[in-house]
Amino acid sequence: MDKKYLQFDLLTQRFIVKRWATPVGKEVRQKIIDAIENSQDVRKVLEPYVLEHAANIDPYNYPYYPPDAMEEEEFWVLTTHDLQGIVFENKNFADSESLIKQNLSYAKFIKCNLSKVSFRKTDLSFIKFNDCDLQEAVFAESGGINSDFLASNLHGASFVGVEFVQPNFSGADLREVHFEDTLLEEITVNYLTHFDRELHLKWSKDSKNLKQLADLYRAVRLGYENAALRNNADFYLVQERIAYRQHVLWPAIAKNKSVSAFLYWLRDLIGFVLSGYGTSPVRTFWYGFMISLVYAIIYTVAGVPTELYSKQSDFLSALYFSLTTFSTLGYGDLVYDEAHVFMRLLATSEAWIGAIFIAFFVVIFSRKILR
Repeated sequence: MDKKYLQFDLLTQRFIVKRWATPVGKEVRQKIIDAIENSQDVRKVLEPYVLEHAANIDPYNYPYYPPDAMEEEEFWVLTTHDLQGIVFENKNFADSESLIKQNLSYAKFIKCNLSKVSFRKTDLSFIKFNDCDLQEAVFAESGGINSDFLASNLHGASFVGVEFVQPNFSGADLREVHFEDTLLEEITVNYLTHFDRELHLKWSKDSKNLKQLADLYRAVRLGYENAALRNNADFYLVQERIAYRQHVLWPAIAKNKSVSAFLYWLRDLIGFVLSGYGTSPVRTFWYGFMISLVYAIIYTVAGVPTELYSKQSDFLSALYFSLTTFSTLGYGDLVYDEAHVFMRLLATSEAWIGAIFIAFFVVIFSRKILR
């Protein structure tokens, strides 16, 4: 790692936060608060404080903040969009449009009302929303790295065209959030985080958006896996695979008419039906029992062998014979004689299926219990 760059970066972070605590910074901050509360243009407030420096002729060239100008008790901003490091606490900014296209990196919002606020095209890297009301807030074409939404209410917010890498949603309420063209990577969640159980209900019918649904479920699933919340992770694993099968794999099959892709799709579907993609031992158990019932009906129609090799149409006896065959228990009290070769083969096929299902059930059940 470049130690000089790291030192410069730390100095920059310290400066952009401390500048708001200077006498001038406090005055400017109050003007900004007034502007946001009245949905006025923050850029006009910051304009007189833009640094005139050779390194700031083009603010997008490195370095952004010239070290020789970062003196103690100094206040200046890089551009009229520079709100980096500012702190707001217990403020009511509801419905404000003043934060559009602002740079809010390293900023903090603590217990603020930000409902219906627009953060369109806003840089939210390293920002901290702590216990904030962000209901119906608009995050359009914005995003950032290490953004925190701790214990914040994002109910009904709009995440359209956003990219968040390593965001922290611990304790956040993300129900009814509208996701579209959304990239979430390495999210952090906890027991108090709430996502919709079926995110696809919040999506439009546009096929492009639906193709992204599997990736969104995957991000949520990985977040719960990293938090060791296995039941939640299993649920979103199922949702992820369903979305992939329906909105990615099947359209590709319909377009390319690929036999191998269809077989993969069919195998994926069977995996869901029989075991919920390895997450539901109960589902596997009941499907095994249903197979035993089907065989029991066949045995009833064909006739159940008795101890004396006679046959009777007794469903309970047929069910008993089917269950002992399926479980490979095989007491031997009921067997088909040599004259019923087909029925013998049929019973053997049930034993094969039963052995596979039992092994499958044990694996899934052990996975659920031991982890």
